[in-house]
Amino acid sequence: MNREAYMKLIEEISLNAWPSHKIELYDCWLIRFSHNYTHRTNSVQQVGISSVPVEEKIAYCEAMYANYHTPAIFKINPLMDPSFDRMLEERGYEIQHITEVMTMDRLFLRNMNTMEEIPVCLLLFITRTRRSYSFVTGSRMNGSIRSFA
Repeated sequence: MNREAYMKLIEEISLNAWPSHKIELYDCWLIRFSHNYTHRTNSVQQVGISSVPVEEKIAYCEAMYANYHTPAIFKINPLMDPSFDRMLEERGYEIQHITEVMTMDRLFLRNMNTMEEIPVCLLLFITRTRRSYSFVTGSRMNGSIRSFA
């Protein structure tokens, strides 16, 4: 399985592991609501290629979350175009939460002699919220994938 397919699989597993109370599909974006329970279950996640202009979609999502009296939160994954993250930053969004997902092939665990021989894959997923909804201020990082061998 190539890296992109692997990251999509991890994202799919995480979406199913943390279901939301309400999910709206809007032009290949999932708008998830769960009474402000967690970032993962109360965020917008891109799951496909869009046809509606991004600015229009962001405004729609902001209005939807405003109706629920919760901040609009956008999840940034390593597969997304980095310009989307920059666009959110220009609109006043800040990094609020970073999720680090580490994976390892089980076969390496059986055959390991020392801890240094274990290849680990680290995926970084970022959520952004407008400054006016600041919970915690995070450091600036771009979503990326790094392999440690």
